Amino acid sequence: MVAPSALVLKCELCGAEAPHRVLRGKIGGKDEIVFEGTVKCPNCGRVSTVVTREPKPIQIPLVVSWLDKSERTSLEFSPEENVAVGEELDLADSRIEVTAVEAQGRRVAAARAKEVATVWAKRIDRVRVKFSVNKGNRGPGPCGRHRPDVRAHRARAVFPVIQGTPPRRSKALSSAVGWSLSQ
Repeated sequence: MVAPSALVLKCELCGAEAPHRVLRGKIGGKDEIVFEGTVKCPNCGRVSTVVTREPKPIQIPLVVSWLDKSERTSLEFSPEENVAVGEELDLADSRIEVTAVEAQGRRVAAARAKEVATVWAKRIDRVRVKFSVNKGNRGPGPCGRHRPDVRAHRARAVFPVIQGTPPRRSKALSSAVGWSLSQ
């Protein structure tokens, strides 16, 4: 494994908890990840030798739903990390929201990752928006997939829907919405 470029540590000299630059080091260990190396504090400039240990990440089964499909995959968590319903996570190139957590044979609101059997989530970076535009006697319009509006949190997209027939005497309004007055 390659050593990281920085580690968040508490400096012994200035007491600041900041990302220390790794000057050199190595990673090893079987049961846990052990980093041995030399780091430099960004605040005071002190160079020190450190040894840090953290548990190896575990793979948790994940079921991601979007539209009418569900896909099974897995996600890495630290064993002591909490997994909770409503939590938003990054998965490859998409954003997901945890909708259910199964631990100890039942669904719970939150649990430590080492106790979790399965996590269910849904995609929130893209939403399906059904809309129709009625133009006189013509039928319903298309259905599309869109990115949610930045202001519309958690996939509540805002799109205008124009319904009804055009006013007969207003050419400006009819041309603005794309209606033809010769119906």
